[in-house]
Amino acid sequence: MHGGMLRDAIEEAHALVDRGEQGLALQLLVRILDAAAPAEDPDAACAVAEATGMAVRLLGPVAAPGELAGRLERLDRLVAGQTDDRVREAQADAHLQQVEWIHDVEVDDPVVFVDVLRAAEELVARYADPDAPVGVRTAWAEAKLTEVVLRAWLGRPAEERAVGLETLALALEGEATSRLREIRSDALVRAAALRGGLGDADASEVLWRLAADASIVARSAVARHRAALALLDLARARGDGRAWAEAEAVLEETGWDDAPGAHARCVFAAALLERRDPDDAQRLAPGIWRRLIAAHAHGAPDARATLWSWLAAAADIASAPFVDAEVLAAADAAALDDADDATTPARLRLALRRAELAAQAGDPGTAAELAARAEARFPTALDDPRLAAPAARGMLERALRLSDIGRTPESLAVLDRVIVELGARDAGTEHLEAQAYYWRGRLAREIGDGPAAAAAVDRTVERFADAADPDVRVWAANALFSQWQARDPLPGETDPVERFLGLFAADTDPRILRLEARGRLRRAVDAHERGGTPLAVRLLEELLGRFGDSADEEIADTVRTARDNLRILSPVAESTVPAVGSDAHELRLAIAEADRLLAAGHDDAAIPLLEDVETRARRSGSSDDALIGLVAVDLIAGVHAEAQRWPQLAETAQRALLLPEDADHRAQRIRARAHVRLATAYTRLGDAAAAIGVYEALDAVAAESRDDEIASARQLAAYNRAVLLDEDGRPGAADAYRHALRVHEGFAATPERTLRQVKALRNLAIISTQAGLTADAADAHRRVIELALRAPDSGTAERARASAVDVATLYERTGQLPAAADMQAWIAAAPALGFTRQELGRAAREAKRLRKAARRR
Repeated sequence: MHGGMLRDAIEEAHALVDRGEQGLALQLLVRILDAAAPAEDPDAACAVAEATGMAVRLLGPVAAPGELAGRLERLDRLVAGQTDDRVREAQADAHLQQVEWIHDVEVDDPVVFVDVLRAAEELVARYADPDAPVGVRTAWAEAKLTEVVLRAWLGRPAEERAVGLETLALALEGEATSRLREIRSDALVRAAALRGGLGDADASEVLWRLAADASIVARSAVARHRAALALLDLARARGDGRAWAEAEAVLEETGWDDAPGAHARCVFAAALLERRDPDDAQRLAPGIWRRLIAAHAHGAPDARATLWSWLAAAADIASAPFVDAEVLAAADAAALDDADDATTPARLRLALRRAELAAQAGDPGTAAELAARAEARFPTALDDPRLAAPAARGMLERALRLSDIGRTPESLAVLDRVIVELGARDAGTEHLEAQAYYWRGRLAREIGDGPAAAAAVDRTVERFADAADPDVRVWAANALFSQWQARDPLPGETDPVERFLGLFAADTDPRILRLEARGRLRRAVDAHERGGTPLAVRLLEELLGRFGDSADEEIADTVRTARDNLRILSPVAESTVPAVGSDAHELRLAIAEADRLLAAGHDDAAIPLLEDVETRARRSGSSDDALIGLVAVDLIAGVHAEAQRWPQLAETAQRALLLPEDADHRAQRIRARAHVRLATAYTRLGDAAAAIGVYEALDAVAAESRDDEIASARQLAAYNRAVLLDEDGRPGAADAYRHALRVHEGFAATPERTLRQVKALRNLAIISTQAGLTADAADAHRRVIELALRAPDSGTAERARASAVDVATLYERTGQLPAAADMQAWIAAAPALGFTRQELGRAAREAKRLRKAARRR
């Protein structure tokens, strides 16, 4: 493959990335690189290197182990023998991308940081040649700077990082290129800020010189703003009230009129707002953004495009705070006067982002109107390769919001236009076309137009079920699943179940597998509700056979529900063959009838029937009948538990504790449930001692079982026993919590189990704190955080947030100020646990306060 074809592919990939189609860009690059032959000239070698570098940067966040290294090793083989300086520079830049991707995404995994740090150190060693071409020296400097940044993210000492930055700056002294001078400036600013934080009295003076003296640093907005922020942080630490005014004056400075300057001013404005009290920032933000909009709205086209794009992307609390609908409206109004073709993609993105924000705010009418205005302002967008994807997404958004406000015919008309327009395109928008077909069928069904819905589903499946791109294929699966999920097919629709399984049974995309698992569960539920309980059990067993070991969280939830349903249905469904010499057949028919009555809510009619089954089974003497009687008792106990009839529950649960001869796993599960129910009844009746005794009995009889359901009952019993001991103030509570944690070991994690472990650890931490066992308390809090990070949900995250704050407070109270500061700094960088913006800001301030207090000691 010659260099020209590679160049065309690279250009197309850049265009796809600009439109937000990173996945398609990566597929294109991988396909073209896999077909590439060894480069025959420097131009071809440079093209291979550039394509590889772009692919590596896109792959970074999602690459399998060894994938990046494999790509780069292949690059080295393809360009071997090409020694031109341009090739060496392009090759070095490609290798650099294996670490630079870390700046593109939010990562909070220290293991990833360590891996990338190791790669950065290897690059620094590989390119440490002061006589290398300037592009190679630049790759070395970039890798060295990223290495120091990663050391900061990993909490390495400030002194160590300052030395590394100063070493980098010294190595770059005398470099003439703007990028190397900017890296040197950045290194000097960061080093001076670190020195200031370490108490260096000369740090502020150094920073002023760095900010102002063109002979020392590159005159770049980035360097100027970073120096100003470092000065601001140092001044705030000293309580200097003038710091804010000086920093905001820097924001108003002119001279940064190009695209990098516009971007730097936006980043600087966001950094200033993040350092203000949230209420002050909310009040000041509109004025600050309006002034920046006014400063660049009539400037160079690339600066305008940068401003529009940055604000559109920043209108998300996770990106930059205080860029809201009001700010976007002001920017969009200013962009109305911008008619430059170069800014069109950014202006369209800005207009459509306003519609998205309105939809997120729960105002579909305004969202539909804003999307329609954007469509009118850019009438030829679907014909422009730069604009087709965002324009189509905007039209899809408008269609859905029209449907939300009851204007479904208009919504369908918009979808039809998307389908026609995108169907005429060559490639690149298939996933959007598939979405349009999907929603066409979904909305048609909602208004009762069965033939139109069925036709749309058929078309979606025919066109996209075999697509190579899973982002396209998933919409065909969604279309069939929507039919599958609808229990009552409309006229013109056919049963989609077998069709779905036939098309997607071998698919490995997790989104499609989730649909299949949910559909199989729905199929079993429907079978049971139609009276086909044995069929329902078989379908549930098939579901568990296919997905029982899945590690996917959503599929695991479906599997848990299936197991619960199977637990309820299998005792009835499995009892289908009467035993010789028993009344099993009649008893099972009675159980089935009682089960039907319970499902219909007729508990009063079901209980006498079940009590009669229990009595007859006990008299029979048959082991088969004994199991049926146990099932009846279990069902009666479930009714009493649901109704919170505690005396009746206690009496009924006691009858289920004795197992029949040759008891199988079903009987053992019923006994485990009976123990938990009996202890619950005793607890609610005020007899904690009796409840503790029952929980201890279950702990003993279930200790050797590896049955997952019985293990869950034992785990619940161990935890509940610890809580009762704790509430009663008994000295064995801490050991009971530790025992509860031990009985969870060795079993698959589930949200229920994880939450129970988190609760046990939180209670253990409280007991340890009260006993003055600081190390034990801190260890328990840290384990809470680790569990929550592995399996975040609202319950675990809430407790992990509390533990993070508690352990920081614990460290501070016991005089461990550096450890307390580190914990607060971790909180400030841990949005995954759901801390609010105010809590993150407070943690950052606390970390600085504690570090300052630690230095004074």
